[in-house]
Amino acid sequence: MAGDLPSRETVAALAVANDMLLPEPYSGELEEAYGHVNAMLTRFRRCQTASGEMEQVFVPMPVVKEVDP
Repeated sequence: MAGDLPSRETVAALAVANDMLLPEPYSGELEEAYGHVNAMLTRFRRCQTASGEMEQVFVPMPVVKEVDP
């Protein structure tokens, strides 16, 4: 599911596959960061249009002109 964090084994396998052999303190940080990045990418994918481009949100604001007295 989108909210599920990847397992330690998954992150470790991805790190090894990409030649990222890290000592224990850093591998724990990598696992935590990967979970956040994975969640962010999942949210981005949900916001894409049918053509695959990100939707742009535009909220028009009225222009207020200052009038000199």
